[in-house]
Amino acid sequence: MGVVYKAEDTKLKRTGMLIRGQGISIVLLALLTGVVPACQTQPGNKQNSGDLHWIDPGSVEPGPVRHPELSANQLERLRKIHRTLVEVDPSSFEKMVDDFKRDLDPEREILIWEQIASAYESYCSTTSLTLAEKRDVFRVLLIRSRAPEDEALKRLRLDVLTPAEARRVMRYYKWVPSPIEVERE
Repeated sequence: MGVVYKAEDTKLKRTGMLIRGQGISIVLLALLTGVVPACQTQPGNKQNSGDLHWIDPGSVEPGPVRHPELSANQLERLRKIHRTLVEVDPSSFEKMVDDFKRDLDPEREILIWEQIASAYESYCSTTSLTLAEKRDVFRVLLIRSRAPEDEALKRLRLDVLTPAEARRVMRYYKWVPSPIEVERE
């Protein structure tokens, strides 16, 4: 797959599309699922089409840092998220912060990631899980945060969890999915 970058206003090399917001999720979705759920918007239009498409994350180029600094509150919340997910998320804390600085709306993304971390912690506290199972739980929650349950299940690459177990994990994520928005240039 090669190196995958993520950022607000990230160009998709082969498709002529533009990714808006949700930068940190792109690389993790790429690493863990091989696809990124996206909704297309028209240039200059903030409304998305509502149609879910799956894009190849290998076509993503890096975009600029949009927020040179995050607030002390945001950094503390990111530390908590990182502590919760450190065993299943390959990102260092510094890389995580850099990724959130590239998001169009880092606050919104932090809220989504707090939900992912909360759901992960809640589910993992219900039973004893191996590291491979925990990785699957994280993978399920990450893709569920971006796609409806049925669509997420179609795209998941599970190592040890069954589809039925993945559905149980998804019930712990309470928010409406928030696909990555892309815009045709």
